[in-house]
Amino acid sequence: MRILYNELKLFIPGLKVTPKAVAECLTLTGLLVDHFEETTIGGKKDWVIGVEVRASNRPDCLGVAGIAREVAAYFGLQFVLPKFKLAKAEKKLSVNVKAAADCKRVSVVQVDNLNNNHATPLWLVETIQAHGMNSLSLLVDISNYAMLLTGYPNHIFDAGKVVGGLQWERAPKPDTFTTLDGTTLELRKGKELVVSDNLGPLVLASAVGGRRSAISERTTSVLAEVAVYHGVKVRTDARSLGVTTEASNRLEKDLAPDMSFWALEFLTHALTAYGSGVVASQIFNYYPKSEQTKLKKVVMEADFPSRLAGIPITHTEIERFLKRLGFEVTKTGNKYSVIPPKWRLDIVNAADVAEEVIRIKGFNTITPSAPLLKPVQNVTPTRILLASTFRRMLAELGFDETLTLPTITSEGNGQMSVGDQTEIRTQNAINEEFPVLRQGLAYGLIKQQHEYLKKEIYYISLFEIGKVFGRNGKRIVETDKLGILLQRETYEHAVQVTQAILEQLLRSLGAVRISYEPLSKAPRYANPHAAWLILIGNTTVGTLYQLQSLPLTGNKLSGPTAFCELDIELVAEQLQVEHPRQARELIGKLVVLDTNIEATNKIELEAILHKAQKEIGRQQLWSLDVVDMYALSAKSKVRYTVRVSYQGLTDAEAKALHEKTFGLPKALESVSSEIPNDQSFTSKEK
Repeated sequence: MRILYNELKLFIPGLKVTPKAVAECLTLTGLLVDHFEETTIGGKKDWVIGVEVRASNRPDCLGVAGIAREVAAYFGLQFVLPKFKLAKAEKKLSVNVKAAADCKRVSVVQVDNLNNNHATPLWLVETIQAHGMNSLSLLVDISNYAMLLTGYPNHIFDAGKVVGGLQWERAPKPDTFTTLDGTTLELRKGKELVVSDNLGPLVLASAVGGRRSAISERTTSVLAEVAVYHGVKVRTDARSLGVTTEASNRLEKDLAPDMSFWALEFLTHALTAYGSGVVASQIFNYYPKSEQTKLKKVVMEADFPSRLAGIPITHTEIERFLKRLGFEVTKTGNKYSVIPPKWRLDIVNAADVAEEVIRIKGFNTITPSAPLLKPVQNVTPTRILLASTFRRMLAELGFDETLTLPTITSEGNGQMSVGDQTEIRTQNAINEEFPVLRQGLAYGLIKQQHEYLKKEIYYISLFEIGKVFGRNGKRIVETDKLGILLQRETYEHAVQVTQAILEQLLRSLGAVRISYEPLSKAPRYANPHAAWLILIGNTTVGTLYQLQSLPLTGNKLSGPTAFCELDIELVAEQLQVEHPRQARELIGKLVVLDTNIEATNKIELEAILHKAQKEIGRQQLWSLDVVDMYALSAKSKVRYTVRVSYQGLTDAEAKALHEKTFGLPKALESVSSEIPNDQSFTSKEK
């Protein structure tokens, strides 16, 4: 859009800075100036300043008045909004706003005794042309002039051509509408917003006037209106009909309805002052309470603008800049409570307020240095970070990532499920062949394995990270899982390789106590003698097993295939309680002694070892490992061989401590079966 330098003086009487300085200040405050030239308006020197308002949330700057506010705030000058004393009339207009959901505010007035035969004054013709528009007639030029200065579009109807009253409504029936330039538009019933009289549509409310009520040379009385609509409706109508005008470009923005009444007063004053008209009616003003602007108070920390810009901005400057822009400012402690002006509907949070302060301070004052922002807390869930880490590490190990559908067949769930959860059936499934949500990742990875086998690829390394679903009673459970499928040639052992990769992943992330237990209920197509639970500490975090056939076809495998599945969230939780020991320098000899311990189950064994570790102490204990086990069927117990390495002790001292710790069975009888999460006792210290 373009403005004239002398127009700014209508709103800033004390403006004395040069036109060039005005152009520069607009650029510095965020409004790009793309044109600047000297001109003559009404025989007086003036300057045209082209301003590009790129921010769609700044419709207040689409008129000269809005630009003047910016200039006044930057230079600390007084901004004056003209007030008009309009003549009063008794006549009430017949206006009905039926489309209340589309209209925020509607204001209408009648002006009589106009003479459109009079030529437009030269200054007004040149002003309209300087703004990039054509001069058409006196009344039309006055209407356009009012829009350019206020930023609010308007319509003027030839009152003599309006039959009955005006009404804002959606097109009541399929109809044709002829615009001012002769274009015929097809209106759809209940769709486009129009202003009608008793005979039908007069204007397309959001974009363009109609020929039937157009101003002519014989026009002596007009109905002038200024309205604010919901922007989405304006944009929808303009796009559907292919009509884009200066009016629609403005009305589709979030114009402030509180200022539209002043825009009508400006238009009415212009019609009476330059068109010799007389106010002939009361002003109709539709502005329901539900639509009235609710100015929200914004709270901002006093040092926030400084931290955001990276430069010092004093509290005095903050208050001064905001008040220049029309904000109400109250300071309490180290915080500001700010109420934006009624024409700034774009101000909704502290960042918006800080931006206003920085704009008026001047973007040119910001030095190219790092901002003074405080580091924000990382709120990304641990499971998301862990999944990303798994993805990166497996890719580095040469694995191919695959993404499969979360839907599956009930048979597929039955073949591969491990837990006791029931499956979840979907509604309106995208594929009727897969009506339920998957309970594991094995099915999808095996399908991808088939595709590799079709191409005679037998060395396969696949993984997938995705969600699985199940139902525990009435509760629906959604879990993030990592699935790994590995197939090797006959001379390789897929399970051993998978176990090694699994432990490499977990130990590099800090897991210490990794162990395995037989899986009592293996999936249908798993080798029941090669299926295990994976534990970190005492918590089961996944499963590992060898496939004995291809579940989808029943065919035998071309090579050993192993599948591993981890619960990412459970792994993340256990990594929080695992404390890997730091490497230590060995400066003396180790004394290594063995002992046998009988225990009913693993929990009892771990409790005994924890007790032993505590009695020996970290200064003397180098490592403690279970090196062998033997089932004692007669006693329903297992005999474990435990190897203990002592450091910093002589042979005699080590044997004495060993005897004290393990040679007195009664001393270990009172061991609790619970082991603190922050202890580890099965890894070596080096």
